[in-house]
Amino acid sequence: MLPPIGYISTKVQGAIVPHDSLTIAFEKLLKEALMSNRLIKVGFPIDRDSVNTEDYKYIVKTIEKFNDLHSSKFSKIPIGEKFEKVVEKYDGRYFGVIFYNGYNEADMATEVSKSVALGVTTAILSGGLFVAYTVPYKSYFNILYLLIDKKEKCFVIFKRRFQENNIYNIKSLKKFSNSLVNEFDEWE
Repeated sequence: MLPPIGYISTKVQGAIVPHDSLTIAFEKLLKEALMSNRLIKVGFPIDRDSVNTEDYKYIVKTIEKFNDLHSSKFSKIPIGEKFEKVVEKYDGRYFGVIFYNGYNEADMATEVSKSVALGVTTAILSGGLFVAYTVPYKSYFNILYLLIDKKEKCFVIFKRRFQENNIYNIKSLKKFSNSLVNEFDEWE
């Protein structure tokens, strides 16, 4: 399996930007949750630095196309020549790809208090005729998983998980890992 691809963003000086340390912490928990599953062996034998940038770009573009699917259950979909060339470089019958993104509001209490202060101030200044306030973003993560059968040359499983609030909840990530095992058992 490729190391997970993605990023976690946060608000810095009013702008939402990717944050390296939040991303590293989330990726570490995600890997821990996947490797803790005792029913199937999940490993990351491929070093991130050994995968060229063009392969990553192609894989991410492919995963984004699957995001439009309404169901993770589908017939075998051929991977095509270009994707076949990307995955043939790596050992094993199956090739898994995980893409994730998310947002972490570091200080939700401060954001809510700013919103309330803005609402009260605009109400006072307009004599109660107008109230303006900002709504802070909730923390969330979104994980997309794609499994390829290299022998059959097809996509076999696509799984999506979206969760709001505490994105560093290991129980939720383990639940995602278990759902992948169940999906794999049903497919095989």
